[in-house]
Amino acid sequence: MRRGNIEKLRVRRSVVVAVALALTGIPAVLAASPSATRVANAWRRIELAATLARTQPSAHVAVAAASVARKRAAIPPPLPACSAGVVAYLVEVGDLATDDRYIYFIDGEDLISRVAKEGGTPTLLGEVPGVLIVAMAADDARIYFTTYDDDSFTGSIYSISKDGGPVKALVRGLATPFDLAVDGQFIYWVAVGTSVADGFLADGSIGRAAKADGSGVVTLASNLALPVSLALDATHVYFGETGAGLGNPSVGLRRVPLAGGPVAKLLDGIIVGPVVVDSAAVYYGTLTGSGTFEIASLQKSGGNPRLLVSGLDDISSLKLWGSTLYYVSESDVTSINAVPAGGGAHRTVRTGGLATAKIAFEECLLYFASDENSTLERIPR
Repeated sequence: MRRGNIEKLRVRRSVVVAVALALTGIPAVLAASPSATRVANAWRRIELAATLARTQPSAHVAVAAASVARKRAAIPPPLPACSAGVVAYLVEVGDLATDDRYIYFIDGEDLISRVAKEGGTPTLLGEVPGVLIVAMAADDARIYFTTYDDDSFTGSIYSISKDGGPVKALVRGLATPFDLAVDGQFIYWVAVGTSVADGFLADGSIGRAAKADGSGVVTLASNLALPVSLALDATHVYFGETGAGLGNPSVGLRRVPLAGGPVAKLLDGIIVGPVVVDSAAVYYGTLTGSGTFEIASLQKSGGNPRLLVSGLDDISSLKLWGSTLYYVSESDVTSINAVPAGGGAHRTVRTGGLATAKIAFEECLLYFASDENSTLERIPR
């Protein structure tokens, strides 16, 4: 049952950008194309996933204890540096992050665990309150989480020490928190908006608070049409609008200063989902009018977007490591792919069933969760 909830969340993430067409009405040009069927089917999947997520109970502590006990029965051998292999057996990974020693991961619905990067027995760090942990981020000392706290997708942000211990509540009462990031002093989050029977209200927002104690909550951008992702650089928060907020068709790529201020519209008229940045450019996934997905970049200094990848069935996540963009795409199978950030040929890094679209990196390795074997694995990136 715990894995079922993870799969529902994965489906919800993979098609959330398609909500824009479903809620605002499929445009005439799209309704006349074969892609309309795909988008309509995607919306039916997200409706089902949301309904099931609302009705599934949270895992009990006894289930958590049993999960940890069975993991201890299977210990992979230590892996040599930069080599592929299994890091942990019998895990249910929802999101993950790395530091110089460990992989930290959402274990099932509401547990936080870690395991040595060379492989071993996972250690349970704590249980986070809430129906479901949605996303995580980490700094040098702590891990930060967004959760859904009840059946309406109202959520909170918590943190826990990387060594385990009590869970600290930071921010409560968020309307469908969906993504988060941290810098030296603050946590930043995307709240999709208030979940209602017909979809989501156009009250999505970008927020910020002190990561030490959750104080000084600031709304950096409000009344957004279903934002789903954010990225930080030294001066700004970058995010997109999908146009799926009820009654608000606003779509495009946006940014706002880290400390608050005017929201700048970098691009208008495109449905923007996942967003990442480097020192020079913003990279984003978008749903086209033909019902396919693309990855493009825009220089922060301005200019025209540069198309990097086109004709994708979907983009479940987008990550940047060095000068390479990695993205997860789902069709008949789930695959991890890569493309140079400056443009060029894209390649498939790994293909097969993933338990989640979330991936993590270090200098020579990429970490992912396999749905086929219930394992946390790594491969050369």
